[in-house]
Amino acid sequence: MDKTSPQAEIPELKNNKFINNLSTFNLSINDSSFLDSASYKINSNLKQNINCYIDKGYSYGVMPIYSISQSSSISPIQGKNTIQVIASDIAKNKDTTNFEFIYDNTAPTININYPKKDSIYYKPRVNLDVLVSDLYLDAGKSYLQLNSGSKIYLNSTLPDSLTLNKGSNNLYVYAVDSAGNTSTKNINFNYTDTTQLITEQRGEKVTCSIYPNPAQGRTTLSTVCTRPYQSISVNIYNMQGINVCRHILSLVAGLNTTIIDLTGLTPGVYYVTLTTGDDYLYNKLIVK
Repeated sequence: MDKTSPQAEIPELKNNKFINNLSTFNLSINDSSFLDSASYKINSNLKQNINCYIDKGYSYGVMPIYSISQSSSISPIQGKNTIQVIASDIAKNKDTTNFEFIYDNTAPTININYPKKDSIYYKPRVNLDVLVSDLYLDAGKSYLQLNSGSKIYLNSTLPDSLTLNKGSNNLYVYAVDSAGNTSTKNINFNYTDTTQLITEQRGEKVTCSIYPNPAQGRTTLSTVCTRPYQSISVNIYNMQGINVCRHILSLVAGLNTTIIDLTGLTPGVYYVTLTTGDDYLYNKLIVK
């Protein structure tokens, strides 16, 4: 007497609770005796019947079979999905199997709120504010990394601030969820020792000064060049490293003067930078 129920398998879901790409699935049903009926249902969709008999021709008629293997299309929804398979054999043994999985094809989102991209900082430590969002985030494999240093995984306690290298710094964030969707983001920013910014910095080919300083309303940037420059970037940063003003200048050889509008800047200490290729010139500016 056969007391063994039919066995259903879906290889794509055998070891995967999370799926990020599924348009078809392969369903197989096997039994030690002949199958009598079988069907499957995806979530709340209509039941789909499966033919358990094969036409052997006019002489033999229709005969039951031991096993079924077929490929079916599927349009899973975001989140939890269920494929329910019901099968019975001619001995009236019945089996109901629910194949449950999480479908997620959305990559994690990464927001680096602090440090700010392309900012200049004047202290060796900067606040860290990074937000990684995903319903199924794998925090044990997601991490952030400063200047190719040690990885700080998101399942650990994140530091409130980072210690910077002098000059250029890079913050890289990698995020992956349980379904294998990945996101990356990286930003560059700079750190300059404030003790070197108290006095006017002079480059080999360009010198600059600011007057009046302290200033209110507007000030004048004076530059002296040994040769013309078609494009010099002038930026004003506050003490948090945020760019509050930007100009692109074309300078002639000799003396150049540029009026800088300070309207809207709150009183405090700022730093004015001139960028000429790989060279940086810095001046401290006090707004009254």
